[in-house]
This record gives sequence, structure tokens and C-alpha cells, in this order.
Amino acid sequence: MMRQDPALAKHRPSPWRAWMWREWRRVADETGHLPRFGWLMREAMKYLSPGYHPIYEADSQQALDYLNGSPGVQPAAAGAAGS
Repeated sequence: MMRQDPALAKHRPSPWRAWMWREWRRVADETGHLPRFGWLMREAMKYLSPGYHPIYEADSQQALDYLNGSPGVQPAAAGAAGS
């Protein structure tokens, strides 16, 4: 997707280029729209460990609470109810 983004055409997106990681950090620090890289790596290592099971991540009530309060879910739920 990044290769098709005209805004990134001059940068030639690749995970092997330093500018991508600098931009990641800038967006994570300034906006909070991306997780910090260290947190992401810790979570990935937990996920890849042999003893990992998703039941330890969170409970169903927490997921339902998130979905009930998510602004992105409200329009989709209203559209599904109308069909």
C-alpha cells in the first residue's frame, strides 16, 4: 500500500530505510496514533513465545465495552440494523 501512496512516491518506502523509523517515532510521539516501537516489539515477542495463548490478553467484557464506545462501530452497527 505504501508503494502506491503518491505522498510517499519520492521516498521509496521500505522497512530497511531509516526515514521510515524516524517518521514512525515522530508520529508515535506527536499524535499517539502509532504505538511506540519498543512496546510493539515487546508485544510481538510475547505473541511469538511458545506459551502464548490469546485468552491471557483481555476478557470479552473489555472487548464489548470498547466496541460499545467506539465511534467507528456506531455507524456500522446502525447500518447493519437497518438492513
